[in-house]
Amino acid sequence: MAQAVRDIRRRIKAVRSTQQITRAMQMVAAARLRKAQGRALSARAYSEKLDELLERLTADEAHIGHSLLDRRPVRRATVIAVTADRGLAGSYNTNLFRRVEACLAALVRDITRDGVEILVVGRKGRDYLRRRGWSVTREEIGVPDDDLGQLAREFTVRIIDTFSRGATDEVLVVYSRFVSPLVQRPEVLRLLPVASPEPASETGDEEATAPRRTGAGERPVEQSELEYVYEPSPRTVYSLLLPKFVTNQLFHTLLEARASEYAARMTAMKAATDNADDLIEKLTLEMHHARQTSITREIMELVGGAEALEKR
Repeated sequence: MAQAVRDIRRRIKAVRSTQQITRAMQMVAAARLRKAQGRALSARAYSEKLDELLERLTADEAHIGHSLLDRRPVRRATVIAVTADRGLAGSYNTNLFRRVEACLAALVRDITRDGVEILVVGRKGRDYLRRRGWSVTREEIGVPDDDLGQLAREFTVRIIDTFSRGATDEVLVVYSRFVSPLVQRPEVLRLLPVASPEPASETGDEEATAPRRTGAGERPVEQSELEYVYEPSPRTVYSLLLPKFVTNQLFHTLLEARASEYAARMTAMKAATDNADDLIEKLTLEMHHARQTSITREIMELVGGAEALEKR
């Protein structure tokens, strides 16, 4: 019985050590979440205003003929998967993987598997896709929060070049949208072509694959708002505006994904810390019960021995 008490004490000590780790990770994630959440919400407001601006501009015919607005049959597609570098974030990565799988499955219904190019942000997403037999064209691992803007610009240069050359017909990004510290929603966003009033793929699985639209066609615009004079020319204006719009959209998704990751990790570590408290309480009760049982047994043995001596 004494051995059982020592074993329980050893387990309590191990659980407390783990609890210290989870509590520290919770505090770190909470501190990072405050900063990431502020950046994501600020970028969301800017992104919405940019959407409205581009929507008004593309309501006339001045944009016709620009390559980034050219919608064509999808024979080749590019998917950008934004995942985490580490685990210990609850179901964050699992939910993203399901959405990525659904998106890829929808694409390969209409095009070949070789026609899908995959770019990955995050070690977890890279490892998952490689285990599923997908070829990852580019991977970005361990990107600091302050370098997300530079990463968005680099990706934008690449995807605009491939889209303009006709090497890809559609660019989608799969990420987790930050709703609240307790809710993160995986979504699919179409980056290119920019103005597209229809879903990216005719798949029927709207919940899993239908991307949100970017820019044009999302709300009615009054005719009085469409009287624009372009200097020096509409093509020059769109050539400057559309790449910035795509960069902003991609940067916004990266910020949303990073805030969602921190929120999911903070929630998961808080749950782990609370579970450790419950386990410690349960083990403490077991230890007290074992000690009481041991003491009771020793007393009974002493009483029995004393009675045996008296009978002699």
